[in-house]
Amino acid sequence: MQVGLIGCGVMGSAFARKIGKRLKWTLFSRTLKKAEQLAKDLDGKVASSMEEVAKECDVVIIAVPPANIDLVADGISAIDKDKLVISLVGGVRLDVWKDLLPDVTICRILPNLPILYGEGVVGIVDEVDSIQRQTIEKLVEGMGLIQWLSEEKLEALSALAGSGCGFAYLILEAYTEAGIMMGLQPKEALGMACQTLKGAAIMCQETGEHPAKLKWDVAAPGGTTIGGLVDMEGSGVRSGIIEGILETRMRADLH
Repeated sequence: MQVGLIGCGVMGSAFARKIGKRLKWTLFSRTLKKAEQLAKDLDGKVASSMEEVAKECDVVIIAVPPANIDLVADGISAIDKDKLVISLVGGVRLDVWKDLLPDVTICRILPNLPILYGEGVVGIVDEVDSIQRQTIEKLVEGMGLIQWLSEEKLEALSALAGSGCGFAYLILEAYTEAGIMMGLQPKEALGMACQTLKGAAIMCQETGEHPAKLKWDVAAPGGTTIGGLVDMEGSGVRSGIIEGILETRMRADLH
């Protein structure tokens, strides 16, 4: 299967790298250096135009900023009707794509960056036939948690799991800085913070327990943990996280 990628930025490159050399790649980017480097890593080729990608490839993956989708649609407008177009573009709904490319099957996929390590979350709009679904499942194999969703739920996934990585890094940074304040070296503090959050997440997944139950297992009556939890609640940690995620979701509707 020949796969084309239009846009070799952070997300497009991550998606392609995780799929790797098991498929044949044709790459196009307005930044030639990015396409050349990715082509070298994937044993792929660099296309001279979007038209070339559309002509040569069975599947075309679009990973450009939302502002550039009109240019891409023009560039691949002659694509055969039996080919599959996959959009990794956040905030651009299927009805917009269908207006731009009315004769082709288009699928929306929203991955987050941890797909590079097989620990990502990948949301897919479930509006494809069984054969196309098999093709998509082959592409996203090994990326992490795969969720077939309605488009409305895909927008929620974007905020929770896409932007959510940024929020997780903020929390990780706060853990690390607390460790430094207590006298740990930055590397020591970061290592402990990473493993603590990773271990807590794995324990929640493996036990199937609600996070609240696991929290109370750690918080002994009158102990240090419950004292810290009360202070965090008073500082608005919980509400700040919830409001940040919801604000992200609302902002997506403005684009």
